[in-house]
Amino acid sequence: MANSGQIEEVLGLATQSIRGAIATCVLSAVLTACTNSRGEQSGTTASAVTGSSAAPATGGTGPVTGGDTDHNPSAPAPTGATVIVQGLKFQQSSVTVKEGQSVTFENHDSATHVPTSGAPDNETGVFSLVVEGGKSASTPKLGAGTYTYFCGVHPSMKGQIVVE
Repeated sequence: MANSGQIEEVLGLATQSIRGAIATCVLSAVLTACTNSRGEQSGTTASAVTGSSAAPATGGTGPVTGGDTDHNPSAPAPTGATVIVQGLKFQQSSVTVKEGQSVTFENHDSATHVPTSGAPDNETGVFSLVVEGGKSASTPKLGAGTYTYFCGVHPSMKGQIVVE
């Protein structure tokens, strides 16, 4: 029969194992959320969503890069516009930036928002940003085209980015 010290030790080890399993599940979910439909990390590739080199069409089919790939692959993209997220809506329904710039989403709500390229029934995989209340996040560098987006948590929130 086990004494109370042994029981406490077993319970402590079980608690550590459960915490480790939870941390693994959370990490797996985050990594899954940070990849596009082709298994690539968001914002780290230079590919077109449709795989075509033709001029981009509405929906964001232009190429995307995640940094200055010639000099510093992890360099942040220069911000061309900021979209304020407040009152459960994107305050600017459309913004225009230059090719190679990014768009920053500033969340002034307390709720988390997830600006995601495409439409609720057709995500394009160009970007999906988790922006907690009071925080901001930026898209990767964007190629020429028109990118529609929505909030992955609140699908009625919609907007577009025009990249010239």
